[in-house]
Amino acid sequence: VPLFHMNARWLFEERVADRTIWKDTTRTFFPFLIRIVIPYLVQLALAPLLLPLWNVLIRSFYRPEVLFLEGLRGRDLRRRISSLTSAFQVFTFWIFHAILFWVAMYLSLTFCEAVLELLRVQNFQQFTGFNLASPLFLLLLMLYSIFFAVSRFLFYVDARTYLEAWDLELQLIRGLDEMTSQKRIS
Repeated sequence: VPLFHMNARWLFEERVADRTIWKDTTRTFFPFLIRIVIPYLVQLALAPLLLPLWNVLIRSFYRPEVLFLEGLRGRDLRRRISSLTSAFQVFTFWIFHAILFWVAMYLSLTFCEAVLELLRVQNFQQFTGFNLASPLFLLLLMLYSIFFAVSRFLFYVDARTYLEAWDLELQLIRGLDEMTSQKRIS
């Protein structure tokens, strides 16, 4: 089949020399192998490793919110998660948070090192190291996990609002506008 696809243009010629077909086959075989066959085989080999990761990080993204807030289980849970989840949006959410996490950790630890250096604290490197043994890093990790949970919840609310209740969102906005206008009047 690959030889057929590589040499398909010769099917429409009246006369083709065997030497020309073999010459074109050897010229196009290695690029075909490198560009199509090898990436496909690598993809097939790595697919079993990537599917659980994809399932946990992308497809089950809203699982805690749907479990606790909507109380769904089993098939209803899977249907609900699949209706809420857009793989591209969730993937960009993860990329954004991965970048934001490393930038926030670096800036926070650098700031804390500068403050401890100004206070002339001795041996502060063990407290501000970029590893899991550092108490400051663990504290910052805990603070960031709270931020991540809140932002994921807001992302869930946004997904539900987008899919189901855009009119409810408009009513909430109108209600907030009325509340703020009543406060201004009184």
